[in-house]
Amino acid sequence: LKYNKFERIDLISELMLLISVGAFLYTAFYLFPSSQFYYYLLTIIVIVSTWAYAKFFTKKDEIALYGYSLFIVALGWWLLPGGNIIIGCFFLITALIEKQVKFPKEIGFNKEGVVFNNFPKKYFAWNKISNVVLKDGMLTIDYKNNKLLQKEVEEDVLPKIEKEFNEFCRMHINS
Repeated sequence: LKYNKFERIDLISELMLLISVGAFLYTAFYLFPSSQFYYYLLTIIVIVSTWAYAKFFTKKDEIALYGYSLFIVALGWWLLPGGNIIIGCFFLITALIEKQVKFPKEIGFNKEGVVFNNFPKKYFAWNKISNVVLKDGMLTIDYKNNKLLQKEVEEDVLPKIEKEFNEFCRMHINS
């Protein structure tokens, strides 16, 4: 399918990072100003460095991943004095699923049905689908429950391939 932009996911990741950096700064200056200040400062520098690298040095055609920054924040919440294990676990889970959530969307068609590689994967048997059409770069899936899905495909499809695909889908829907 055509490449999706992940602005909302990136915005949430960046807000989480910003809130954590703010919490670490507050803790460094007000709660542990003398003994633990440098631990927090080093953690903040590493978080901001990995965050800036992901944001500004990712190529235009690549997806920015904030997983490393989120993982470092998780470690910060766990290991720094005054940290919180529950918040650290939340950041670890976020870091682990971010790449999967941003994985390019694909739809697979085989003899058994249609598979979406979303997170989590979705599978629809042919008996749940009333029609599938690929025409002019647009894929349309019409489900029997009156749900309709339309998505643009990433690359131009030759008319011969388009015809073969539509015939393959029609054959499996009718069988």
